[in-house]
Amino acid sequence: VNFGRNSNATTPWNNFMVNTASNGSSLSSLVNDQGYVTNISATLETNWNGVQEVGGMPNGIYTDEVRESYFWTNSGQKNIRLSGLNPAFIYNLEFFGSRNKNGDRRTVYSIGQESVVLESSFNSNQTVTINGIEPNANGEIVFGVANINANGEFSVGYLNSLIIESVDDGGVPLAPSALIADFQGGSIDLEWTDNSMNENGFEIYKSVGDTLSFTLLSTIDRDVTTFTDTQLSADEQHYRVRAFNLRGFSDYSDIVSL
Repeated sequence: VNFGRNSNATTPWNNFMVNTASNGSSLSSLVNDQGYVTNISATLETNWNGVQEVGGMPNGIYTDEVRESYFWTNSGQKNIRLSGLNPAFIYNLEFFGSRNKNGDRRTVYSIGQESVVLESSFNSNQTVTINGIEPNANGEIVFGVANINANGEFSVGYLNSLIIESVDDGGVPLAPSALIADFQGGSIDLEWTDNSMNENGFEIYKSVGDTLSFTLLSTIDRDVTTFTDTQLSADEQHYRVRAFNLRGFSDYSDIVSL
């Protein structure tokens, strides 16, 4: 999606061109890179401070129309709702912001509790991405764009373009692998490999004395691949880990014992 004013780019870009970026403005029936019309739409949920048709870097990635035009904010976070997404897919969102000037133009892009920061000042080719996003049950994702300092000091955030990538992940996350355990005297450190992009978190299970009576030891957040167990026993201890999301649970990892 190319954002701005009077700066239409050619296929495969969808052009969100407005004179005023106002709450409720939308672009519907986005066309994907294969030329197919989708049900996806983008709707502004807040008023932006302004739009511009030129002002980004004159050379770099993408076409001139995409690179030079933008929506901008200097008064905190502005939200955009993506709707018409497939709830069975996960999505990766890639953001680009650019301004052909110096100053504090660090831009924060966020979805829920996850955020990434891009230096937009004189940016010609850098992008940032938030991966593994699950739409809600209605097929929606809301993302925010903000200037990094909304406390009155000079600070501006930019949205020049957005790339939406869908991934049919098959539903449940892949099982973690390469689980290892390391005895540290008063504790056991566990570490594993995260093989999925769509987990909501991990469950760590433990069995003492045999491998027949595993119980849930702890639940931890997504993308965390370590855990320390301080509840030790004199008997041999066995561990296994699995990932989970809203669609269910992965297979368990292999068992590791100490």
